[in-house]
Amino acid sequence: MEATNITATSDSKATTANELVIDSIEDVDYESDMEGSTQSISSVDHEARQVFQKYKDEWEASEQRRALWSALSNSTVEIGPVNKIVAFACSSLSCQQKDDERKDRDRTAAVQHALILTLHEFFQSRIPSTGPAVQCFAQDPAYTNIDREILGEVGITVLEDPHAFLELDETSVVISISPDIPVREVTADLARPAMMIWDQVIWDQVEEEPDAAEVNAIDRQKTSREKDPDLPRLKKMTEDHYVETSMPRYHDSFGSGRYHASIYIRKTTTTPTRSETAEGGGIG
Repeated sequence: MEATNITATSDSKATTANELVIDSIEDVDYESDMEGSTQSISSVDHEARQVFQKYKDEWEASEQRRALWSALSNSTVEIGPVNKIVAFACSSLSCQQKDDERKDRDRTAAVQHALILTLHEFFQSRIPSTGPAVQCFAQDPAYTNIDREILGEVGITVLEDPHAFLELDETSVVISISPDIPVREVTADLARPAMMIWDQVIWDQVEEEPDAAEVNAIDRQKTSREKDPDLPRLKKMTEDHYVETSMPRYHDSFGSGRYHASIYIRKTTTTPTRSETAEGGGIG
């Protein structure tokens, strides 16, 4: 009996010792994994901040930014009032996908977010110091927690779909360049913002309004232009309610070629029609 007890006790101690060793190994591995994960997140965070700051600084020092500020300042169409800036599909600042287009993608994301800050500065400068602050919102399913932190630090609030659309009203400025959802179409159904910077509406392209079945059949892999098409009601909205002026070209950050972005400023009651504006040479 005693031998049996001794054996059992020895086995118990051996089992306990093995469990302690296993626990110790698991603890070391876990801590190592956590440390590696923390270092990885920290590395992505640091790189994203550096890239954003680099391209933001370049944009802020650019001739194109000065041209945009001048165009808005000298517009013969009164803009506003503006209380918020709502941006869609500006892309992630912390995307780690490595390919030949990485640099262009990083620049585009950084510059489009820097554009939000430029517009915030411009419209805030037009409000008395005792007036309300201009709010900045951005929506993109690609945003990560790192993006939320970086954007939050510069005053941009990240909203989940569809909450950015709920912010649209007559005091908003909309930014949407090459989205993969029909931002312009939804905006046309919801509001008449004070100003939009988005893909230029192509007037010489005849399109028919698709029915529900056709819309549902659209392939998700089609280009952003096909996902946010120049539908008749969008053309009617811009014709009836807005004056168009050109957006300065800056690399391909605001679109490229024929599908570059334009600025649309809501008309006042005395604003001329689109055809009259074209004859007169623009809005200044």
